[in-house]
Amino acid sequence: MAGRFRYWINFRFMPASWGLVGDAYEEAKAHYYLDGIELEKKLLEIRYKEEEPKTYAIKLNDINLKYKNIDAYEHATKLNEIENEDLHERTFKQIDLDVHYNKLSRYDADVKKLELKYAHTQDAEKNIERELELLDIEYHNNVITKTAYEKKKSIIKNEPWVAFIDSGYDPQEGIDGFRFELDWNSQWVELLKLHGFVGKTESEVVEDWFIEVCRSNAQMNETGITVLGPTTNYPLDFERPNKG
Repeated sequence: MAGRFRYWINFRFMPASWGLVGDAYEEAKAHYYLDGIELEKKLLEIRYKEEEPKTYAIKLNDINLKYKNIDAYEHATKLNEIENEDLHERTFKQIDLDVHYNKLSRYDADVKKLELKYAHTQDAEKNIERELELLDIEYHNNVITKTAYEKKKSIIKNEPWVAFIDSGYDPQEGIDGFRFELDWNSQWVELLKLHGFVGKTESEVVEDWFIEVCRSNAQMNETGITVLGPTTNYPLDFERPNKG
């Protein structure tokens, strides 16, 4: 079976090497023996490895991408390792790269950054800041609804909160067809108790307050139908009238 044999004459005996010394000789020798990626790597080593190691690493990374030894994500990750010596900055940059190359969701990325930001925090106020920032992340990434966001935020800040979360009307029920649903936090219930509203459960305390709000805002029209005024922004300094 016929075959091919390639015989290299030693480069020292080639006219192209005569008179060359140092790097010039090494580059000419590389061109004589090598090609493709091996040639580019050797030339890079000759030109940069000793005096400019960072430049060498960047260009070597580019060569590996050029010849498809690595993909774009691996190239960007390696470049980040080379350029960012500070571990904190490098970690944050890598999170952004993971999002860009669809290795991580925007929500998970924001949570990771938050964890890094408050990794060594022991201060109570800083922990509250962390919880509020996490809540913002959840809301802006559509993890929780606006109502849930507002309620959790009020709890973290230890502030009273109440809101209508659902309502509807069934025309078949006539004037009794209106329904609604309230939600609140425990701070709101405590505030109501301070203002004289009572009940064995939170629901009873809120109901006691809401009945009084309706009574205070009700107006009787000519047909005798009760019309309720707005209640969602009822003053917090409202006192429960004495029943005696």
